[in-house]
Amino acid sequence: MKEGYAALINGRRYRIRGPALRIRRLRFGDDVPMMLEVRHINLALCPGIADASLDGSLYRLYERDFGLELREVHQMLSAVMLETGVREQFGLEEPIPGFLVEGVTFCGRELILEMEKSFYRGDKYRFAVRALS
Repeated sequence: MKEGYAALINGRRYRIRGPALRIRRLRFGDDVPMMLEVRHINLALCPGIADASLDGSLYRLYERDFGLELREVHQMLSAVMLETGVREQFGLEEPIPGFLVEGVTFCGRELILEMEKSFYRGDKYRFAVRALS
């Protein structure tokens, strides 16, 4: 836990004021490490989340356990090379292409619930988007 967190996402500076919990999760698919997720969660909105099981969907946890309604998610997807520090988490010796997702989730006007910086293996992931009107 630390006091606040700030990041630049898509050219805009965002800040969680007050205590924030930093979590790191290595996500697997068929026993293969696929994604390294780092999130900073606003503890003023989610008191006690440090004691919760963080295995499943965090969005579902926010809604179910804390009564929060997610209003908006801003995410930026970039192609990157997975370098030292990240690639070791995936068990890789050489750099490979990957995806970086940086995002901020709001549960009210300018009320930041969490901020994310996640790395996805480019050799194992494909992204698809489906939008409905």
